[in-house]
Amino acid sequence: DYAAAAALFGQARHDGYRGIEAFDYALSCLEATGDSAAIVALAHEAFNAMGTTQPRYLRIIINDYIARGDYGDANTLLDTALDADSLDAELLNAKGLLVERQTGIDTALPYYRAALDAAPLNHVALLNMGRYYYNRATGERLRSAGSNDLYRQAMPLLEQAFEQDPDNRGVKDALRDIYYRLGLADRLTAIESQ
Repeated sequence: DYAAAAALFGQARHDGYRGIEAFDYALSCLEATGDSAAIVALAHEAFNAMGTTQPRYLRIIINDYIARGDYGDANTLLDTALDADSLDAELLNAKGLLVERQTGIDTALPYYRAALDAAPLNHVALLNMGRYYYNRATGERLRSAGSNDLYRQAMPLLEQAFEQDPDNRGVKDALRDIYYRLGLADRLTAIESQ
């Protein structure tokens, strides 16, 4: 009974037990129940108890702020977290997403690039950087021949992301388009067969 277990972990915290496992086990239980409001409440409790030392809870709060469109609080919390750990790829990706929603992908690029530099195999960073170059290429396609260079920059990033998640339809479609545009028939045939 995950809900009852989460309540008991809550009682342990209420009675003074502040060990991280009381938060982590409760979070696992709440995730099993799918109670997103309780997950966010627990994340706030953990953040109040431990500050930025537990990034997992910080990310839950930030994602909740972003989902609710509360960009001011999300920015404040992200900046605080990045001051504590400027090389956390997940936080950099979240900051990039927030900046992109507010002012566009071009202003988010430094955060996406920093996330990829910090963690070269981070799936979200690969997607964001690949998406940046691919979107630029599709926009340039009608204006100049420079789009092929942008496709070439997007290709290895999206290929790595596709290796990590071959079920991502959007990445597969983008790669098919890139292979077609660059005349890479062997790669196009290979991805079509997957």
